[in-house]
Amino acid sequence: MFVGAGVSTEAQLPPWNELVRRLLNEAGGDLAEDDRELWMAATIAEGPLAAAAIARAFRPDELDFRRALRAALYAGRRPGDVKPGALAGQIAWLKKKLGPRLRLTTANYDGLLEAALREAGLNPVSYVRKRKEPTERAAVWHLHGRLMRNAADSDWLEVGQLVLTEGDYARSAHAVWPEEFVAECLKGSLCVFVGLSMTDPNFIRWLYRYGGEAQHKHIAVFVRQGAKTVKDEVRKKLEQSAAARWERAGVKPVWTNYFGEVAQFVHEIGLRVTDPTADEFGKRAQGRLSVGRRTLVPKDPERFVEAQEDISSWLGSLVDEVRKIGVDLGLDLANEDLGLGLWAADHAAGVAELWGTSEQIWLDPNAIEQRPIHVGSRWVGVAAITRGVPVEQDPAVYTTRWRFIRGIPIIVESLGRRSVVGSLTLTSATQLDTCPLSVARAPLGFLPAIDELLSSNASVFFVD
Repeated sequence: MFVGAGVSTEAQLPPWNELVRRLLNEAGGDLAEDDRELWMAATIAEGPLAAAAIARAFRPDELDFRRALRAALYAGRRPGDVKPGALAGQIAWLKKKLGPRLRLTTANYDGLLEAALREAGLNPVSYVRKRKEPTERAAVWHLHGRLMRNAADSDWLEVGQLVLTEGDYARSAHAVWPEEFVAECLKGSLCVFVGLSMTDPNFIRWLYRYGGEAQHKHIAVFVRQGAKTVKDEVRKKLEQSAAARWERAGVKPVWTNYFGEVAQFVHEIGLRVTDPTADEFGKRAQGRLSVGRRTLVPKDPERFVEAQEDISSWLGSLVDEVRKIGVDLGLDLANEDLGLGLWAADHAAGVAELWGTSEQIWLDPNAIEQRPIHVGSRWVGVAAITRGVPVEQDPAVYTTRWRFIRGIPIIVESLGRRSVVGSLTLTSATQLDTCPLSVARAPLGFLPAIDELLSSNASVFFVD
């Protein structure tokens, strides 16, 4: 499995273009802000590899450049505080299921895969050269170098050969590592590419050079809704074009509707390998939705109103629990105007339904709001479902008093069968940039604690 930047961006680390932009911004510090923006735009227009080379050229030596790159990657956060998201977690779950049958490689500099493996109870080891995976260890090979701490968080690991600039790519084309290692993978294994845009020059070269010699047709997972919706006819033609292109390199594209489904796709691989008789995802998801509907939005009018009163009261009690967790961590939320909403995902219909809030109850089932499940949705509850990880946003609209919304996916993993069944939206009347619940301002450990509290409490309604 070749793993790309999707694992990093879901953990709020910058993608390639943003990483280069941060380096350029510092290099252009002698310019006025408007002039610096113009300079950066013109530099980036030359292409990401050239822009990276220019950012590197402003550094006096390699050590200084590596320090700047680390600072740009983590943006003031400690590497140990950056937690793996849904995709990294499911890759680790798959590794635990398949053991040495699965080899993990990445183009990322960070140690999120290693962290996810550790959370899954495995013993990870990281390589920046060709090494065999030791028995009882879970190896990750970093093809483009690494910028990560050791397991004890006492020092930085050896970087290896960092690949970022046009010069780095030119040199790597003639290097033994990782050329021979990747050639071995592509020729002798079934390879799956996840979280990759498939635009990296090395990956394109490797695929066209070695992919045609493979024993298997490799698989690349692409996200269909990575941009605004296009007409169905155009989308179909785009996918046909991609299939024709990658066929020449021995690769079969597989399309997911949105990024959060990539983690689900990886989960389904492991589920099919370990339990071929398991129900398919659509059937499981529909069954869990039906369980939730029976309890929380029953069809009988009288029972519906009773259920609404119960939901609103229950959500209000969870808000009180959030305040208590804050007190335990030295965060006083007593005067913070907070709310909570519960969304359910109808994957078959492609919509998310707002089943209840702590602020109000509905007297008629027809009042339940539905929103399309789409990556371009402005609804934070929908965004949490499509991404499969917590998200935060300021809605910045006059129709609501809320100025901060944190969306938390509700994930059910009953009997080892995973599905995202909905989301919770924690809201505050304090705007995002000053809200104590935001990623930038919350005390360490607070957000993971409330995410776990809310998601675990809500998930029980979707399980028999």
